[in-house]
Amino acid sequence: MTMHQVIPVDEFKDQCLALIAQLEAHELSRVTVTHDGRAVAVLMPPAVDEQTARAVHGSMAGSVKIPPGFDLTAPIFEGEIDAALGILHR
Repeated sequence: MTMHQVIPVDEFKDQCLALIAQLEAHELSRVTVTHDGRAVAVLMPPAVDEQTARAVHGSMAGSVKIPPGFDLTAPIFEGEIDAALGILHR
């Protein structure tokens, strides 16, 4: 059964490799690392395995058509940019 473990950062430093091994073996579903009682990091195994990720990679190839002569590098905004004028907030 997978479970969730909450661990202070000091203990995590000592047990890091063992916790990662437990995540890899699906003995743990998640590890939350805390500092001063607040969660600062969450470790979880990847949502998909490498084989699934490779199958999805490139699955949308060819789904976007760029019209002939369309310049993808041309600017689309021709006005003044506030930051260039020193305006940081309007």
